[in-house]
Amino acid sequence: MPHIAAEGVSGTVNGYSVAFAQHPGYTNSNYTEDRYGLHEISEICLLAMVCDGHSSTDVIADMIKRHMPSILRESLTDAILADPVAIERVLVESFQEMDETIRSRWQDPYGGSTCTVAIVTPTHVVFAWVGDSPAILTDMDGNVQYVTRDHDCFNPDEVARLGALNPPIVCEEDHNFTMRMGDMMMSRAFGDFHSEPGMISVPDTASVPRVGKQILIIASDFITERLTTLPDGRQLIKNILKPAEVAAEITGYFTPGTSVGDAVMMAITDRVESFYYEAKGTYNGDNATLGIIELGEVGVVAVGGRGLGSSSKGRRSSKGRRSSKGRSSSSKGRSSSSKGRRSSKGRQTKSQKKLKHRSRRHR
Repeated sequence: MPHIAAEGVSGTVNGYSVAFAQHPGYTNSNYTEDRYGLHEISEICLLAMVCDGHSSTDVIADMIKRHMPSILRESLTDAILADPVAIERVLVESFQEMDETIRSRWQDPYGGSTCTVAIVTPTHVVFAWVGDSPAILTDMDGNVQYVTRDHDCFNPDEVARLGALNPPIVCEEDHNFTMRMGDMMMSRAFGDFHSEPGMISVPDTASVPRVGKQILIIASDFITERLTTLPDGRQLIKNILKPAEVAAEITGYFTPGTSVGDAVMMAITDRVESFYYEAKGTYNGDNATLGIIELGEVGVVAVGGRGLGSSSKGRRSSKGRRSSKGRSSSSKGRSSSSKGRRSSKGRQTKSQKKLKHRSRRHR
């Protein structure tokens, strides 16, 4: 069994304490179709983004990662960033522009990607998304304050939208007791042109006021997956975990002295080991991407109070797990993106650290 590690970045961006990590899942040879982005939009606003490619391609997710931030940055002026409703409008327009870019460069009818975007301002968090990459806003005790809704056939609004088409599209159950729109589990995504007109890339949006100290969780769908027993007795990993369960799990890693970098590494590694470990014989290994952003009081950008990227050797989380013992080294000149490119302003935040955490089972 090869040594497979979770890798990511941790630091401060515009004063927000942030960390992202990725794990390819076991047996994937470190290949991932996921992409994430973390960018300054203004001096006080932040863009976080997760894309989950599917149908055996990472091309569309990579296009979104490379082009969406610049599309948004051109439109999100200071005046618009002060108005959550205006931000929502710009997000819808930007998703449309991104769709046009993909269509001009991707001719294959198959292949696509989810996309979930969160714009953090001093007073609001504004969301736009297509697909099933969840974003959850929670307080520090795991009480969910907002969660995105998956675009699939379990979403009654999507079922109604599909049924109103001419001719109507009816979701049907597959052999794994999952409702599908044709061959697709999702009903909105970038790409997947073979599934039109049901498949669209028009996002849902929401603007949520910030209230007290919060944590923003943004991830690929691995975070809602859990091993379950199907009605015919077979076991399968499915997206059944409730937002409250995810929030409780993630906030459980935030114990005194634990950095946001250590928290994200523990969370992603423990989850991957729990459900994707090859020796269990239950799953080949989904890609996993997890981002956590700490938000201070309303109107306050800087959070502080944590030694970002510092290890917490020997401490245990509330779940009794040890924190990461992987070394954190400086990564000068690298950005907070998953590919290590420079940030939009060509510089790295001073406290940003590159993280690497090997699975305890494979050391």
